[in-house]
Amino acid sequence: MLVSLLLSLALAQSPDRPTIVSSSVAWEAGPGALWVNPANIAYDADRRVGIYVHQALEDGPRSIAATAGIGSLGIGAHSFTDEFGDSRWTLDYASGIELPERLAIGWRIAWHVGAPDGNYVAYDGGAGWRPFPWFGLGVAFHNMGSPHGTTQARSTMGLALRPFGEALTLGFDFARQYDAASDDIDHVALTARFRPIEGLYLRGGIANPIDGLDNVEYSLGIEVFFNGVGGGVSTDTAWAGDGVSALTAFVGTDEPGETLVRSGRRVAAAPVGNHPYQPAQPLFLEPERSWLETLELLRQVEDDPTMRGAVITLGSGGMSFARYQELRARLVTMREAGKAVLVYLQGAPGNGAYYVASAATRVVIHPAAELRLIGLSAEMTYLGGTMDLLGVQPQFVRRSEYKAAVEQYTAHEASAASLEQMEALLDDNFEVLVREISGSRGVSEEVVREWIDGGPWPAAEAKELGLVDGVLYPDMLEAELDRMHGGPVRIQPVDRLAQPHSPWEEASRIAVIYVDGVITGGPSSPGGLLGARTAGSATLVRQLLEAADDPTVRAVVLRVDSPGGSAYASDEIWRATQLVRREGKPVVVSMGGVAASGGYYVSAGADLILAEPTTITGSIGVYSGKFAVEGLADKLGVQTTSIRRGRNANLESMFTPWDGVQAARMEALVESTYDQFKSRVEEGRRMTPEQVEAVAKGRVWSGTRAAEVGLVDELGGLQDAVLAARRLAGIPERRKIALISYSPSAAPLEGLAPSLVQAFVPLPLLQSWERSLTPAEVALPPELGTALTLSSQSDLVWALDPALLHVEVR
Repeated sequence: MLVSLLLSLALAQSPDRPTIVSSSVAWEAGPGALWVNPANIAYDADRRVGIYVHQALEDGPRSIAATAGIGSLGIGAHSFTDEFGDSRWTLDYASGIELPERLAIGWRIAWHVGAPDGNYVAYDGGAGWRPFPWFGLGVAFHNMGSPHGTTQARSTMGLALRPFGEALTLGFDFARQYDAASDDIDHVALTARFRPIEGLYLRGGIANPIDGLDNVEYSLGIEVFFNGVGGGVSTDTAWAGDGVSALTAFVGTDEPGETLVRSGRRVAAAPVGNHPYQPAQPLFLEPERSWLETLELLRQVEDDPTMRGAVITLGSGGMSFARYQELRARLVTMREAGKAVLVYLQGAPGNGAYYVASAATRVVIHPAAELRLIGLSAEMTYLGGTMDLLGVQPQFVRRSEYKAAVEQYTAHEASAASLEQMEALLDDNFEVLVREISGSRGVSEEVVREWIDGGPWPAAEAKELGLVDGVLYPDMLEAELDRMHGGPVRIQPVDRLAQPHSPWEEASRIAVIYVDGVITGGPSSPGGLLGARTAGSATLVRQLLEAADDPTVRAVVLRVDSPGGSAYASDEIWRATQLVRREGKPVVVSMGGVAASGGYYVSAGADLILAEPTTITGSIGVYSGKFAVEGLADKLGVQTTSIRRGRNANLESMFTPWDGVQAARMEALVESTYDQFKSRVEEGRRMTPEQVEAVAKGRVWSGTRAAEVGLVDELGGLQDAVLAARRLAGIPERRKIALISYSPSAAPLEGLAPSLVQAFVPLPLLQSWERSLTPAEVALPPELGTALTLSSQSDLVWALDPALLHVEVR
């Protein structure tokens, strides 16, 4: 759809709007659609800018107009000067709303200034329907409410056909102009837009009053675009005249990426860090790039034949090993597609950054950087002795022996079960780290282990040992890329890559919903100074039900990056996933760095579960407990008097330990919740009770081992989950898909694949402020942040491994 528009068939120069030839109310969309049919604005999510100049020959009227828009909003200004030199202005505002079933409505408000009869306001209205990519209908009403003879009201109905897709669009319009002083005038118009090659458009049209051929006019135009910006010229000619009667010229923007000539020597530049799943939407500012958008933009580079490769910048920011695997997979497929990839390491890149970089064609490092390839470690802290000294009695019940989360409060050292599972996790992840670095760098695994045991490495030593291929400052990268590609290349930031949005094809929608952080009741929270990021069941249930009820959503991808949390909240989210499936929509789970305990609970009922080999998952188990501070209170001279009605009314009292009866009741409660957890796994994974018990007991598994024992279906990342959801939903490969996410209020944020381009839906300013206060940026221990979060919850039973929330591969 062309952004620089030729707005309506030129029957005559009109003072109320620009006269730009060869368009239809049924198929025109873009910046100038506010003058043709404002409903069509709703079909175009791209940024739009256009300037149009029209000049009637032989000293006739002339006009100049400008318009700009984004999303469903558009503004415009139009100056008209008649043959006597008198001028008038029109200022316009327009908006369009897309409704279900590819229906759209829109309106325009026009403030007319300097008209012969005085200033006034007039209104346009319109509607559109595009049920198929090849067929559309439109209707528009212009100048409603205007009493002035120079701006008569008129209505237009149009039909559009696209027999060859975007290569050819045909329009047939019927228009009636209402004249209070004489008979109404009816017109018909045939229009066409032909796209022989990318970036080149030819337009044409013919129109005449129905009652004869005396006033037949035809128009021809050509438009050329380079990198989304271009211009063109069109002519109006009267059938019975002596030649061209008017010229129209324009400059403007097209859909992102539309260009007549493409440079084949471009390299995408992408700084990559720990991008959030759902960035805050700050007012008046571009949102931060999301993690999924980052992956999709890199895939776009892989698919673009004009891109020679990419330069990826990595630093010291920590991410989960699973995220590093997702990023590395993009580099591997990029190289398999014949793209050269350079990774630039800066700051203090660690295990994860080097793991990704090892898959590149070439690795270079900043001269002052320190390569921290030092291996993996896990430290488990135990406060049992501290509790004894303080006189605090931690009372916990758990299911079962591998549910080690409570041991940090009750034990003096690691249990055999805890050591067993942590040793296995480190072994699995370390094996992946060594094996894949070895394969990518072309050295033996023994050499990689020597690199790890000898680290950290200064840049110069890393170069000498072959860990990196070069030591360069950032200003030297351009020359390095020229050398890699055998000549000069143009570096293009990945954020500026084209994100085309078809105004005709309704992409099949897949909802991507994030379970990110500790699972709690109530709304989700981005975290902050006094608490960890939370995945609130109220928010997630609302989003899942929205996806279930939305007829345009074909499938749901549930991205789980959570150590668990409230068992009750986890069950609420699990239930919502089943309601989505009941509507015939597949649910595919993509596990991130951690999807354990409650994180696995919410995943268990999915149609398909994918995890990375290094994902930490499982931990099918629960616990409950409290801290009885009676001994500490005695030491501090604190006295309490307890009055109760009911045998167990003081069950949650911090000053009174459980007695035998209360401990037994808590054992029964935890056992019941554990049985319910296992039943969800039995049902979802189609396993017997014995099979579930064998892999449960609170044990955590790597993604690799989880696949072996049946807790995970496939190994893969978030983009693999999207492809699986497409397959399960029966969406044809040739059909485009739109990935939508939801704001905390369940308002959709939509973009067309291959990129998740989110619409402007602002969140509260307070949330944007709190997002910047993450535990990494303030001196708040992660465990304390989690503990403060949990302290605000009233749940008795938890499916949580808080220590796993902060597992990172730095």
